Amino acid sequence: IRRFIRPVAKLLLQNELKIKLEIPYSYCVSQAVKRHLIELGVPVQDAQVIPNGLDLTNFFQNQEELLAPEHKLQKLLFVGRIQDIKGLHIALDALNILRKELPHIDWRLSIIGAADPEYMTEIQKQIEISDLAPAVDFLGVLPYAQIPIRMRENGILLVPSIWDARFGLVAIEGMAAGCLVIASEIGG
Repeated sequence: IRRFIRPVAKLLLQNELKIKLEIPYSYCVSQAVKRHLIELGVPVQDAQVIPNGLDLTNFFQNQEELLAPEHKLQKLLFVGRIQDIKGLHIALDALNILRKELPHIDWRLSIIGAADPEYMTEIQKQIEISDLAPAVDFLGVLPYAQIPIRMRENGILLVPSIWDARFGLVAIEGMAAGCLVIASEIGG
């Protein structure tokens, strides 16, 4: 959001422009977005926060799938852009620790998403150094209709973002699909 709003906000708030920006009614999708807008000088102090909603139809299939069965808990999933701010390197660190601390469990990490080539090079080095290749599956970009299916196949969704993001739908989608969600405390 910063890359889109910051230039507009700076232009509107320059001293040469004597525009008084009044926004009588405003809504933000998260507290993080509201904070960013306020930091940029956009007058949204009174904005209501209305989190994103989700159509659960494709994610929640039946009562039995509501909780992650024990046999799926060793199956970890990362869904999102493969770039540093999304924290895939943290998920790989966690996988490495799990494999060392609990070697009798066949831990697996499936990764869904488009990759930033430069960051992907770092990720591949990390996988090689930590000998994680046998436990990591890169699925690439999948059609959105496939995401709920993949989530239902896994037990734990990892959302290790390291940026002050809005509350992403992926965590809600994971919960709706029956995954346990482990997420960072940053953001919305």
